[in-house]
Amino acid sequence: MFEKKLRNVRHHKKSYDLNIQTISEKVDSAVSGPKKTSRRCFLGLRHAVTLVGFLSCFLQTADRLVLGVGIVAMVKHRQTAESSNWNGSEISCPMSSDAQKIVFGSNFQGEFDWSTELQGYLLGVGSLSYLFTQIPAGRLADAVGSKSLLVYSNAASGIFTLISPFTARWHVYALMTVQFLRGASQGFTTPAMYKLISNWIPRNERGTLSTLVVCGYAAGVAIAGLVTGWLCDIPGLGWPFAFYVWGFISVLLSIVFHFIYYEHPENHPWITDEEMNFITDGLETRISKKVEST
Repeated sequence: MFEKKLRNVRHHKKSYDLNIQTISEKVDSAVSGPKKTSRRCFLGLRHAVTLVGFLSCFLQTADRLVLGVGIVAMVKHRQTAESSNWNGSEISCPMSSDAQKIVFGSNFQGEFDWSTELQGYLLGVGSLSYLFTQIPAGRLADAVGSKSLLVYSNAASGIFTLISPFTARWHVYALMTVQFLRGASQGFTTPAMYKLISNWIPRNERGTLSTLVVCGYAAGVAIAGLVTGWLCDIPGLGWPFAFYVWGFISVLLSIVFHFIYYEHPENHPWITDEEMNFITDGLETRISKKVEST
């Protein structure tokens, strides 16, 4: 009888010790925050997802810039009435006839006779539709998730970029319609980016990795602008080739995104247990701190 009571006392003492140890571990984790990334978890699928976001922002900018840069090679350049009335001898040294041809661009002629006002509409209509779809796209990202929006918006933007040369040669208003639809499709990309970041990036890496994602916009302006100008200047291919290149890349990468990007880390078949725990701990720490503050 005495031995039985002694065993019960030892059992309760052991359970108390375990409870105290568990509580102390929780307190330590709450105070110290998420664990630091180990070497095995330094590079993982969350960085591949960051690359997906970066490329989406990059291609969105490239598809938007291809018309802005390519229109220089698309339209005919005419000397304005104001410039034709200038008296060059009064404001500068006289120029030879060859130099005047270079200045006024008579050696470089496109195939479309569009007014400057019409060119402005072509360049601005995509930005207008892009603005209109932002808010409904954000609501849709909450409802259906970021993956479908990201894949389909990149694919649609690429398709509209691909068919732009055909529509431009058909009718200017057909090109304007395509640019409107291209901008509307790109309006779904930005909300999908923020949804991607909130699902995959833990709190202690969110500042760095989210910055890398949005750097795609700046990289698109810097790189795509230069590449588009070079593509438009290739003899025998000309400005349509720039639309084909960026449109094809957008469609191709949207297919790649479909297979390598999953809505949540726990759904990805290639993720390791260590990275899964690291992401989950980072997200849970952020949520728990919000609950405690309220």
